[in-house]
Amino acid sequence: MSDSTADYITIEEVAALLDLSSRQASRYGKGEGARLRTRQAGKRILYHRGDVESLARDFQVARTPPPPRESPPTPEASPLLPPLEGRPDPLEVGSLISLAEAAEYAKLERGTIHDYVKKGRLRAKKIGSQWVTTYAAVDEYIESRKV
Repeated sequence: MSDSTADYITIEEVAALLDLSSRQASRYGKGEGARLRTRQAGKRILYHRGDVESLARDFQVARTPPPPRESPPTPEASPLLPPLEGRPDPLEVGSLISLAEAAEYAKLERGTIHDYVKKGRLRAKKIGSQWVTTYAAVDEYIESRKV
């Protein structure tokens, strides 16, 4: 069975269907692993419409967004921190300080303090885009390291 010229489309149509640039789309019709049948029409290369539509369906399946990821546990709920049984939350005691101030107070690098927060070793909370803690929370962490 012979394919008619009507079964073939231009690279511009291929690019529009696949939502790619013409250069990116043309790569699917070249080389040994070509996924699109092609036909020469004068100086132009035409691409088989059925192959393009099949590839477009594959692209849509691949482009479906993944399910939402679960948010990581908050540092307050981390199993690495001891429970607060009968003690006040150190984030409620005293004024809030930045992680840079906490690092200076604990004589540690700022990145180290940030890692401790992310790993749940130091109690802190995020306000906007800024992580904050208290001197009491830093003291609690330092005491837990002495044990």
